[in-house]
Amino acid sequence: MGAAEDLQEKIKRLENITRVYEKLSRLTEQELSNAYEMIKMYEVINDFTRKELIQIKETAQAREAVSNLGSEELKKSFARITELEAANKKLQEERTKLQ
Repeated sequence: MGAAEDLQEKIKRLENITRVYEKLSRLTEQELSNAYEMIKMYEVINDFTRKELIQIKETAQAREAVSNLGSEELKKSFARITELEAANKKLQEERTKLQ
């Protein structure tokens, strides 16, 4: 083999190496692109989950508020019933006295 053939062989090897590096570069770029897309998707999922948790918390707080209001209304109703029963008892006592 002559010097020209050696040089041609080296050029072919360098071209092959260059092609391999170009392919690796494209694959790396694609991997990065995929990674960025995955990050964006995780951010969307994270944002959705955060909003959902906020809604769950607000719903729980609203239920608690309604429950507390309901408890207060029940207490007031029972107190009023007790007052009315006492008033009826007094009325019955007065009626008994009048008879």
